[in-house]
Amino acid sequence: MRYYFSEAMRHFDDGAYTIAEYYLNRIKDDYLILQDHIFYYLAKSLLLQEKFDGSRQYYEKVLQNFPDSIWLEKSSLELADLYYIEEDYAGAEEKYYDFINIYPDSDYLPYVLYQLAQCLKNDGRPSDAFSNLKKIWLEYPSSEYASSAYQQIQELENEDLISAFSPSVEELFARGESLFYYYRYGDAIDQFDEIISGYPENSLTAELYSNTCFRLGMSYYNLFEYGDARKWLSRCYEQNPGSSISHAALFFLGRAYTNLDNNGEAISNYRKLLAKYPSSSYGDDALYRMGRIYSIDNNTEKAIESFKKVFEQYPSGDKTGVALWELGWIQYKSGYYPQAKESFSNLASLFIGTNLQEKALYWQAKCHIRLEETGKAADLCRQIIGLGSYSYYTFMARDLALSLDEPATIPAVNTDLSPHGTGARELLPDIFTDLEADSAGIDGWVDHITKALELIKLGFHNSAALEIGSGIDILEKDPERVLEIATLYYSADDYTDCLRLIYNNLGNIKSDLSDDHLAYTYYLYYPYGYKDAVDKYSKIYDVDPLFTLAVMRQESNFKPDAGSYAGARGLMQIMPATGKNIAEQISLPDFEEGMLFDPEVNINMGAYYLGQQLDNFDQSMVYCLGAYNGGPGSMSGWISRFGTVSEDEFIEHITFLETKEYIKRVMGNYYFYRMLYPD
Repeated sequence: MRYYFSEAMRHFDDGAYTIAEYYLNRIKDDYLILQDHIFYYLAKSLLLQEKFDGSRQYYEKVLQNFPDSIWLEKSSLELADLYYIEEDYAGAEEKYYDFINIYPDSDYLPYVLYQLAQCLKNDGRPSDAFSNLKKIWLEYPSSEYASSAYQQIQELENEDLISAFSPSVEELFARGESLFYYYRYGDAIDQFDEIISGYPENSLTAELYSNTCFRLGMSYYNLFEYGDARKWLSRCYEQNPGSSISHAALFFLGRAYTNLDNNGEAISNYRKLLAKYPSSSYGDDALYRMGRIYSIDNNTEKAIESFKKVFEQYPSGDKTGVALWELGWIQYKSGYYPQAKESFSNLASLFIGTNLQEKALYWQAKCHIRLEETGKAADLCRQIIGLGSYSYYTFMARDLALSLDEPATIPAVNTDLSPHGTGARELLPDIFTDLEADSAGIDGWVDHITKALELIKLGFHNSAALEIGSGIDILEKDPERVLEIATLYYSADDYTDCLRLIYNNLGNIKSDLSDDHLAYTYYLYYPYGYKDAVDKYSKIYDVDPLFTLAVMRQESNFKPDAGSYAGARGLMQIMPATGKNIAEQISLPDFEEGMLFDPEVNINMGAYYLGQQLDNFDQSMVYCLGAYNGGPGSMSGWISRFGTVSEDEFIEHITFLETKEYIKRVMGNYYFYRMLYPD
């Protein structure tokens, strides 16, 4: 049965629908575990062959017999399309309206509205068609159907079937906001410009004019065009300082000026914000950013003053933790160790169970060392290790305690439980019994997770992911099944879904399962992904393969087609320009940007670049990572300014927040990989 299903899917994907139908018919009555999948693909195969009566029959079977199927939404939609293809517009209209009522938040809604408009046009109801086309253009401007909807509106106008379409300025603004929230900043700018240039300022309410200027400014800001952002944010505030958005305009004006290397104007706008809008939700962030500017400029007194005000004036704000950290760090750098110790102690007690807690405990220990209180420092190191996070600070705490000749041991992980060995099967037979069971012949109702297991065994990971999403309540109650599914993902080299599944359920695994289960979980959570390529190219470029893995895990979570907003691509997040340069250096012919999504090519380039940066920075992994993330030039600058301090202090001196956190995460990954794979 599995063979027939796999063959059916292969031929379906190849467009051989008749052959797919043949294989599906062979198993439709017996392969009950995936019967809803079979009925759905039978319906679609028949639809694409224009065998409409048979197709309708199987869509109805899905809808009537499988009330929790992952195919309900698509079956409902495609059944409506079937009526439309048959030119039964009244029947299609009824089905499309049914779909809207059942799935009001569906991603397919713009398409459904568009199809409804076609039905209504064909049924001689242009005004009703216009209502749906207008809704698409105004409320779903990022949809692929928006431009076609507008074109059809114009056609209806030209045929004198409707009055001229003249959206209100409020509707245009709402359309621009929708484009903005879907990151279509260029299109949003065009829409907001149309309001500014197409309507006299005195014809707009003061609030609407201010909001339009603000959205224009923020669109430019998000496109990194800070000069234009400054222009429109300034106009927003100056034209209507009493508007509801003025405080936000001042805040982002401050940020724009920082990006324009004008910290004086940035601070001026932050101060204006705090003076005029003391209750602003941006108040704590403004104070925090003022403190950061003063700190970077070595204005210790004003930096301390700003950070203190954050948690004194905004104790429930989301900047309290980072402000307390910055305060303690400045005090530490300035040699005010008793004060720094108190700040770090307060931070640790306020943020129990978070990354800030162990960070604060670590630097509190460092303060104790400076104050020659080594026993207290060692106790704090052991407390950090006891948190069991296996993070950067876990390993740094161990090393710090050992430097004091104090015992501090990180609990070992049972290395016999690696998926690459036989220990997991022997120690956790409960996980593997279900995996090896023949579920193909299951009769009766089947839950989503059992279907997911079957689909992963067949290699259909996308459908399995849909089943897992629908069965999340089962996983919350039975974390052992999480490990079953994750094991199948791992075995299929799908490390991304394996890692994601563990991440979403790690709390339940830790609280509900045994230590052996948890040890096995760590191997799934820190996979030795793409082992052959990692080992091969790491050896060629003289890089520890576990270091390559640590970088890959942080960069992409082992997702081969990962991309970033900045344009980085693939497992090791290589920028296209960097890839082109590396390709020349490693003699890789005919380089194209798409090659960066090839795991072999990307790992080759990533390992090469890591090796290059290790060579450039005296084999320092910390310096290498700073160069990898923040750029070699920036790292050279930080070394020249802060290179004489200890490694942990050096990392905290780095002025790029993203880079300092990146180094700590990757080094934490690396240290833990060394525990998992000690040989």
